[in-house]
Amino acid sequence: MSANAQELVNLKDEHRKQLAKRDYQIQSLKGYILEFVTRLPDAQKLEALTRDGAIVNSRFQEALPGEPAPYSYEAARDVIALMFRTDQNNGHGLYFAGEIDWHRHANDMANWNDFTNFYTYLEEEEKVAPKFRKGEMSVMACRNPRGYCQQRTAWIDHLLANYLYQRATREEQRGSHAAGTWAEALVRTCDAKILYRHDGKDGFEQLTPTDTLEQEIRKRLPTKKCRQRNEASDFFGSAPFAPAIIDAN
Repeated sequence: MSANAQELVNLKDEHRKQLAKRDYQIQSLKGYILEFVTRLPDAQKLEALTRDGAIVNSRFQEALPGEPAPYSYEAARDVIALMFRTDQNNGHGLYFAGEIDWHRHANDMANWNDFTNFYTYLEEEEKVAPKFRKGEMSVMACRNPRGYCQQRTAWIDHLLANYLYQRATREEQRGSHAAGTWAEALVRTCDAKILYRHDGKDGFEQLTPTDTLEQEIRKRLPTKKCRQRNEASDFFGSAPFAPAIIDAN
């Protein structure tokens, strides 16, 4: 081996050692931070969770639109792990973990269907709904320690409705029986419509709009429709909530 080749090998070895040292330091620092946060008094933990929610939102937004900024998703996941250590079912963590998965698999939804974080969010939100369903539709309402808010809940329903609509369409094209998927898609569509209203219009305009979803799904389920919103129970009530879909007759 020539002297130049040996020097290159030595440089590569040194680089690997430096990377290994850096990774060890990073992991050690993460462990220290996690341990520090878990030892905070309860009041300071709540403040930290609210701030962490804002931080993970910033890291997530850095990755949108277009190509993700370097390490933005990874940085978001680090903050999410910190929140879960403090609050196992934190709404910020569940929501952004679900959003990251959604965007990473947006072009491959036909082969991906793991929405565990979104469904866990919805299950947990239903338990605490009276605190976070008060008719406040702005993002500001999401800036709380638990990370649950009405707009966020409705948006998750809207994302799931879009996914289920696409899945039901694929099942239909394959000649499969898709009635169950259409029914679940309608439930999610109606939930989004009931919970979110902007500029006098129910539901969302992004992706496939809520109104379009409802119209297309009802072509397959003509005997079902979304019920009307009841603000007293939907925004200020508690579980179990009235079914989102009712008979059309």
